[in-house]
Amino acid sequence: MNHTLEISVGSETWQIALLPGKLIDTPGASTNGTGSVREQVSRALEHPYEFEAMRRALTPEDRVVILLDESLPHVGEALVAVLEHLASAGISAEAVTLLTPPTQTASSWIDELPDEFADVRTEVHDPNDRKNIAYLANTKSERRVYLNRGLVESDFVLILSARRHNAGPETLLYPRFSDAESLQRGPVKREEATEVAMLLGSTFFVQCIEDGRGGLLEVVAGLSNSVGEGVRRHDLHWRVKLTERPDTVVACVAGESPSFAAYASAAYRASKLVPDGRVCLLGNSWSDDSEGVRLLRHCDEPKDALKLLEKAEIPEKLSCQQWAKAASRTKLYLANVSDDEAEELWAFRIGNVRELQNLLETSERVLYLPHADRTIVELP
Repeated sequence: MNHTLEISVGSETWQIALLPGKLIDTPGASTNGTGSVREQVSRALEHPYEFEAMRRALTPEDRVVILLDESLPHVGEALVAVLEHLASAGISAEAVTLLTPPTQTASSWIDELPDEFADVRTEVHDPNDRKNIAYLANTKSERRVYLNRGLVESDFVLILSARRHNAGPETLLYPRFSDAESLQRGPVKREEATEVAMLLGSTFFVQCIEDGRGGLLEVVAGLSNSVGEGVRRHDLHWRVKLTERPDTVVACVAGESPSFAAYASAAYRASKLVPDGRVCLLGNSWSDDSEGVRLLRHCDEPKDALKLLEKAEIPEKLSCQQWAKAASRTKLYLANVSDDEAEELWAFRIGNVRELQNLLETSERVLYLPHADRTIVELP
């Protein structure tokens, strides 16, 4: 009996039939969470990792800054749970500042806040405003760390963010809320970002592990020692072990408006599984005219882009390097783009379901990853 895959590609659902034995079995990595997003965040704050309820670390006079990851599913619900917990500790709404990154725009979450939290302050971090940047400390590697002044001068910092592979609350903090020079250098390693969070002092992490369908699997909260636990639990849900190697990966990127970074992550991970093989990237189209993507489009070969990216200091450097490395080691196929757009990114266009079906029929072993930008795959 054939295996049938149903894949969302833009506004269409593509049905692909694969012969028995062609599709590699992958144990389901993710499961369903228990309770609503609001309930899960509330539970995590009441029962943090190796700590008492968060309110025990607060006094009514504390000035609190909440770093908010606006890409988090149902971010308004999660935020309400945090604000309710703060209120239970005697923290007034006027003493709370909601701080968001400079690269994100305000979304509907602000309208979801109850009237009792109407006096909460909101601020979008401006890395170019020197008056609002303060020196924090030097890292072990002697890097001088500058952060948003409100963070440095606050009594308590809470970071509400998704926990993803190699990214979480600590990487949301730094360098996203630093100065323009630090942002230009691009992402830092998770260990260094965690060190910055520890230098900040009273920092509380709320790590939300997504289910890939717009909800949460679970929430891990706590002090700096909870970061490793969040990573461990994320991997329990999103790491799969294969028993055989594929020659083609169907890598899907979920979401109505996926980012280029999500596609680059999916391409990079999938390409490591099939060097000299094929990776089919499917999902909704992205819109990105950043400096890094323009650099890619103007290079004839991936190796040319990688050379330029070595010296580049741009926020999207990592994503562009991932894409170029993926294109250099495997054949990339893209849906929801024109022929010219695919060619500019060293890929081939998949125009319709029939073209994908024909491609997979010439494959020996196919690996299907419905959330390729999040799944961690271990080869035998």
